[in-house]
Amino acid sequence: MKTSSATPVHVKNIWIYLALFAAALLVRLWLALQLSFPQLDDPAGYIQLARNIASGRGLISDVLWSYWVSFPTVTHSSNEFWMPLASLLMAGSIRVLGDTLFTAQLPGILAGSTACSADLWHGSYAVARPTPLGGAGRSAARTKCHAGVSGRERG
Repeated sequence: MKTSSATPVHVKNIWIYLALFAAALLVRLWLALQLSFPQLDDPAGYIQLARNIASGRGLISDVLWSYWVSFPTVTHSSNEFWMPLASLLMAGSIRVLGDTLFTAQLPGILAGSTACSADLWHGSYAVARPTPLGGAGRSAARTKCHAGVSGRERG
C-alpha cells in the first residue's frame, strides 16, 4: 500500500487564498487611510444615509441630489435610486466602531478583499472543472464571477 504525505491541492491553495486576501486587505486599508472625505457624491450619499440609520433616523436623506423626483422638502425618504444594502452595512460599522469615514469604508474594504480570493478560487475551480464548452465555458464562468463582483460585465 502506497501512502502519500503530500497535502491535498485544495489545502495548499487555502494559503494562497489567505495570502491574496491579506495583500488585498493591506492595499485597501492603506488606500482608505489616504482619503479625508468621500471623493464622489455616490459614496457621500451612502455614508450620509448610513449615518442616519446608525443614529436611529432610518432610511432618510437630507440631500437633494437629483431633480428627477419632486420632493416636498429637503428631508425625504431615501433610496429612490440607490439601494440601501451598502448603507446598511456601513451603518453597522458606524454603530459599533464610531462615526468616521474609515469605519464607513470597512465593509467595502472587507468585501473587496474577499472578492479577490473568491475570484481566484472561482477561476481555479472553473479551469479545473471540465465543461461541455471547453475554454468558452471557463471564460463565461470567470466573466460571471467578475460581473457578480463589480456589478457589470467584463470580458
